[in-house]
Amino acid sequence: FIFRQLERAKQDAETFYEEQSESTINMSSPMFMREFYFGLVSFWIGREKCDKKWLLRGIASKHALNNLATTASTWNFENKAFLLQAE
Repeated sequence: FIFRQLERAKQDAETFYEEQSESTINMSSPMFMREFYFGLVSFWIGREKCDKKWLLRGIASKHALNNLATTASTWNFENKAFLLQAE
């Protein structure tokens, strides 16, 4: 994502999505950061490939961070939710 390698980002995001959906809910801080970056990558892929599946994944990440901003810690998650909202 950072180096604008779309296909590599898509492959890694697909792997993340599969592993995330197979595992139990992990409430650790690194998982929240992965959710944020997954949302950014999902929106990017969705726009570049005109793929609704990826846009929906980005929206799901945005909702997850909005939920965290309201229930867990506004200070920690609100800025990331706003960044995904801008996407």
